[in-house]
Amino acid sequence: MKKHEIIPPLHNIIIAKVFENMETAPAALSLINAVLNDAMRTPIDEISSLRCEETLPGASFKGRGCRLDVVAKAKGKLVNIEVQREAFEDMVDRSFFHACALTHGSLMVAEDYRLLPRLTMINLLDFKPLRPEHPDFHQPISLEYAKGSRETASDILFIHNIELQKFRKIKFDKSDPLHRWLFFLCKGYETINDTDTQEVISMDAGLQQFAEKYNLSLQDPYIQEKYIHNRLAELDYQTNMNIYREKGMEKGMENILRIAIKLKEIPITQLRMMAQQAGISDMRFEQLYQEETN
Repeated sequence: MKKHEIIPPLHNIIIAKVFENMETAPAALSLINAVLNDAMRTPIDEISSLRCEETLPGASFKGRGCRLDVVAKAKGKLVNIEVQREAFEDMVDRSFFHACALTHGSLMVAEDYRLLPRLTMINLLDFKPLRPEHPDFHQPISLEYAKGSRETASDILFIHNIELQKFRKIKFDKSDPLHRWLFFLCKGYETINDTDTQEVISMDAGLQQFAEKYNLSLQDPYIQEKYIHNRLAELDYQTNMNIYREKGMEKGMENILRIAIKLKEIPITQLRMMAQQAGISDMRFEQLYQEETN
């Protein structure tokens, strides 16, 4: 039997596969409540819908559409789980933009503002910490009054930045639900069959379901092929970024644009903007676009 590639569970391909439908709602609920409990927030009782790679109609930022990794719906609540492996210094602003896009159109005319869904944005960040001076790996953010007792002004929005690089450096506490989840997502998946890892997984039914679906996903030929294609695209992108730096902007940028067009992930408006910033004429951009789409 051909050995499959071990894909990190935080890769967007895996996240989309594991949480593709309501079958794994218990796993999503377990992860969400582990985060809420760590921040001393009220846990969610039940998830009524679960969607992955959700594209929000009419929402765009710098020419790019708004696509969310995982969106879970509960009674009067929406939870967005985002995995980010590339550095975003403006992660809080990004979450706020996503939150606004999620609530857009939620109310009909003459309805009560209190009917707006309560939003929880969970960001699993695997890059250089946003607040390196702060020791906690979990950074909850809420709307508070700036003076006095700093009590909560509204529960309309809570953002949870979870910095995985910090988590990897602290002592693991297997009695902590969030620690168990992050242990598996960051490291435990590499030793999934070891006795110690299996013990951690078995302590949480939701995590156990996630681990089982993750293991099945690794054996899916389509997922393996998609991951290899993704890695090759990333290598091509990095190689051409080096050319971009070393041999001049225009030639390197043309190669990068060709790859981006082939991947069909970036809207044409943003591609055109990238070309303009690199000094590539509109005529040359149209030529590149036609070559890669025909």
